[in-house]
Amino acid sequence: MRGNAMARMAKGRAGAMALLACLPLVAACQSYLPQNDAPLRLSPVLDRIDPGPSNQRLDKNGYPVIGAYPTAATTQVDDATVVETRERHAGAATRGAAPSSAGRYQQSVAELQATAARVRAAGPAQTN
Repeated sequence: MRGNAMARMAKGRAGAMALLACLPLVAACQSYLPQNDAPLRLSPVLDRIDPGPSNQRLDKNGYPVIGAYPTAATTQVDDATVVETRERHAGAATRGAAPSSAGRYQQSVAELQATAARVRAAGPAQTN
């Protein structure tokens, strides 16, 4: 019986020592927390996203009224704006791409062969 109590006491001491060993780690992590009441920014990308218009009703201080959900959707963009945007972005995928014709390829190969010939011709002259 006495040996069993000693074993429990030793386990309790080991647990207390482990807890004491972790306390400096917890105290060190506190320096990474914000030191003022400024909100913690999790993602700089999310900060730049415009949430768009909302029909949420606000109180006199500008806070949303809880439970006062909008009864209709917000106004959407008109059809002319949609058509203009589609036309503006229609060729976006092909605008940045380089021309990939056989003639351009042959021209590049000829330029590289001419450069290689100049380097070979200039090579022995530079070693003297």
